[in-house]
Amino acid sequence: KITGGKRIKAIKPRTAKAWCAFYGVEVNAGVAVLFKSVGDDFRSPHGVSYAPATTPKAEDWDGGKAECGGGLHFSPTPRHAVSFNYDAKRFVACGVKLSEIVVHPDGVYPEKVKAPRVATPCYEVDRDGKRI
Repeated sequence: KITGGKRIKAIKPRTAKAWCAFYGVEVNAGVAVLFKSVGDDFRSPHGVSYAPATTPKAEDWDGGKAECGGGLHFSPTPRHAVSFNYDAKRFVACGVKLSEIVVHPDGVYPEKVKAPRVATPCYEVDRDGKRI
């Protein structure tokens, strides 16, 4: 007979602030440093350019409704970002306003958030998130 055992409730961050804290994302003055995996030309698989010194904006922003599509999508680290672009050749860091980040805690991809735009210029980083 086996005794004991307890249910552990999974942590599901529901706000941008909680999500950033959960994943250890750097936040300064209300701007979170998030990451994107891109091709050699700094474009995502969906064609958006995240070239260094640019601030991309989603032309299809849906107000945060859907988990996928309808905005720009970001990961907490470059290594997380690879799972959304296995052919990635480069990585970029993007400053995103905490107030504009949408979290889908009950979604299929809790390690991904979305936003309508990048607030501070993108810059290239290595797989560990160090600026190149």
